Amino acid sequence: MDVEDKSKEVDKPTGNDDPTSVADDNVAKMAALNSEAEDEQTEAAVVTSSEDVRPPAAKRQKTDDVESEPARRRSPSPGPSTSSQPGPSTSAVASPAFRREDMAWVPPTAPPKYLSRFKELLKQTNCTMDIFIMHEAALDPNFKIEDIPKTPLEEVVEKQCKVAFWDLLKEDLSSNPPNYNYAFNVLLDIKEFIRSKLIFRTSKSHGAQTIWYKLKDVIDDDELKDQIKSGRFDMKRTVNGIADVLSRLCAPVRDEKVVELRKETNMIEALKKIFEMLDLIDLDITNFLIKATRQMLVTDAQKNEREWFEKKRADGGDVHLRRWLTLAVKEADKNPPSASSATPETPQAKTRRITSRGYVKLIQSGKLQAIPETLLFDMMRIAGYAEKFLQMTICTAALSISINVAGKEYLKHDAVNLKNKLIIISNDIDFDNLPHVLELLAEESVREVQDYALANDIAITAQRFAELKAQIRALVDPNNAVRNLIRSSTLICFSPGLDERVSLMLERLLAEGEDVKPPSVLEPVQQELRALKQHFTHFCRYNQDAFMEIYTEIISEIEAENQLAETIAADVAGTST
Repeated sequence: MDVEDKSKEVDKPTGNDDPTSVADDNVAKMAALNSEAEDEQTEAAVVTSSEDVRPPAAKRQKTDDVESEPARRRSPSPGPSTSSQPGPSTSAVASPAFRREDMAWVPPTAPPKYLSRFKELLKQTNCTMDIFIMHEAALDPNFKIEDIPKTPLEEVVEKQCKVAFWDLLKEDLSSNPPNYNYAFNVLLDIKEFIRSKLIFRTSKSHGAQTIWYKLKDVIDDDELKDQIKSGRFDMKRTVNGIADVLSRLCAPVRDEKVVELRKETNMIEALKKIFEMLDLIDLDITNFLIKATRQMLVTDAQKNEREWFEKKRADGGDVHLRRWLTLAVKEADKNPPSASSATPETPQAKTRRITSRGYVKLIQSGKLQAIPETLLFDMMRIAGYAEKFLQMTICTAALSISINVAGKEYLKHDAVNLKNKLIIISNDIDFDNLPHVLELLAEESVREVQDYALANDIAITAQRFAELKAQIRALVDPNNAVRNLIRSSTLICFSPGLDERVSLMLERLLAEGEDVKPPSVLEPVQQELRALKQHFTHFCRYNQDAFMEIYTEIISEIEAENQLAETIAADVAGTST
């Protein structure tokens, strides 16, 4: 690869660029965004001075495209990732208005047991990693690329390739005299990677080109060849020059890495540190661009998902979607919009109302075996919502039963304290371990009510405590009367059941897009309800916007089929009479 020839294509710095100053919380040195004139929407450069182009800080990630083509061939990236979390980024779907205490309760996406199915999910959906990553980035404003889990075989192959690469380089540099031919090719790879992936990836501004000319001085192909031939080549000097260039490209959080690189005297370790920094800076720029071009990213992600689904649909891949929408139409017909409304319901409003019912029923049942094809990307996310929905329902039911035994005054004074303890105890709840969790909730509820009764000189019989424990244990049945029917007047009033109260609240929030005051039975869990609402509604809105036309079309077909079936049934009934 002739890097020098490529460099000729870059114009000399003109100094006419007009950087736009932009503040960034994570980067103290970041002072401006600079977009190229020919594509202002897709280009963004971070410029602090004529010699400082630095992206925001982010976690490290090795992706398939992290190195240039020759770097893949000759220069594998060393060292393990610093990310401790397996799987793709699964941070909560949150808006900037989300409060810290709310975000702490709703899971990032799904329990770890679901993350282990990541590879299986990609294979099942037949989607590329790019589509999946774009989907996650579009849903989560705080998204950052992290390590994608590898199979054991992939990890072994990657590790062995790295070992072979560094062993060969070490052997060359340790010979007497040192053989720099291999190292020379590595330096060319580093130069090209910095040029294409870091410097000119976002801008060709005066500042970016100044850094490029500095890099060309450090890694001058002809000069290095002459130095190697004459025995004047100084590897340490070249490494320090690269460190100077990287110090102008990296985020401030990486400055410590630059210091370590300058102090390194072992050339093999120095090159490893350079590759590590290249990975980090590449990732930082990627995450910055995701943030800077977010709105366009959302639009593109939804378009890609529609195109992916249309291909799947052409092969009959919408069976589960049609079944899901059919059930949603049936459920929504039980609670049609008010006939007294002066404004007729638009097709889009109807689609939102029906799909809102479908989303809520999906997390209410927790059955993901036949998830709609348009929600396959979010299988893990929905699993997390389903478990949190179950947790809210069970904890609210147990709390209501406890309040009934302790008295309504308990709601004013100690109910929130009990709720917090029940939430902590049930944080690992799922549909499989529900009996065990209910046993723990029953014991804690009895203990808290006993303490309250003792402190307030309230007489509660042992039989009432036994009933309290039994009623909480009985919540294991989804059709339990406490969960589904209005209990006697001695219970705090909650209509058809806590499952229904929570789900109807969520449906109204999804369909109407406005804050709805929760019923009194849900007052102790308002914080958790708010957190679930914000995360869940954001996810559902994204999906509705992505597939609105498809959903509306299929719902119209289903309603036409239902109408035809009713007409035929009426004709048959009339004929028989």
